[in-house]
Amino acid sequence: MDQAERRGGRAAVNRDVKQDRLKKRLVKLAPEQSVFVTHQHGDHWFGLTHFTDAKWLAAPEVATALNQTKKLPRKVEAANGRLFDAIEVVPTPGHTTSHHSLGFDCEGLSVVVAGDAVATRDFWRERRGYYNCVDFDLSAKSMDKIAGLADLVVPGHDNFFLNPPNQS
Repeated sequence: MDQAERRGGRAAVNRDVKQDRLKKRLVKLAPEQSVFVTHQHGDHWFGLTHFTDAKWLAAPEVATALNQTKKLPRKVEAANGRLFDAIEVVPTPGHTTSHHSLGFDCEGLSVVVAGDAVATRDFWRERRGYYNCVDFDLSAKSMDKIAGLADLVVPGHDNFFLNPPNQS
């Protein structure tokens, strides 16, 4: 079917037409060199295949877990320590045992991309692990660690926020 066809007052459109319309509406992303996965929960890695030209990175335990799923067309590479001479891979366990965040400096601020180590600002304020956290005490310790590192926090499920001194 090349065009929409009326059926009982509803328009039925074939998959190709829907995909063409969707492609026209999508913003074209700039090619990314690397994508880092903080942990192995699906909502943090299902979109990897959209970054076809990027190197896929994760902490060793996370890379192993993702590669064992056999759901990705290529391997996620293990990464730890320092990336690109500018970004620290920071262990932040609690949400998962192998969770890692990224830390870097930008325009005089220390930034931590926390993934689900900090799910939202509300969870941050309460030092409470996210709902599916595997170790709530360890999660709170990871948030305290992030508080000592970051001027700006990018949580996994919220907008970024500032972490002023003596207010974390």
